[in-house]
Amino acid sequence: MKRSPTEIEADIRAIKDLSNSRGWALICEHLKDEVYRLSVAKSRNINATSRQSDMTDGAISATDGFLRVDQVVAIRLANEFALDAPPIEGAPDA
Repeated sequence: MKRSPTEIEADIRAIKDLSNSRGWALICEHLKDEVYRLSVAKSRNINATSRQSDMTDGAISATDGFLRVDQVVAIRLANEFALDAPPIEGAPDA
């Protein structure tokens, strides 16, 4: 479903508001603590199997990635907005 530039701009503002909210800061603080906890637990578990180690690595990576989800969504929306924007007069064709 194609969205209007106005809808995309509203979504970008909503993501920026979320990124600057106290709630998002609390979520990020909790996730950073979780990454630290998982990393410490992994380093202390010298008898972990390869599978256990891989699962811990995956959890750390997923948690770390979620910390940047607001930025990823904002970039995707900005790209969508740029693709839907009318061409700039006088700009060379790409």
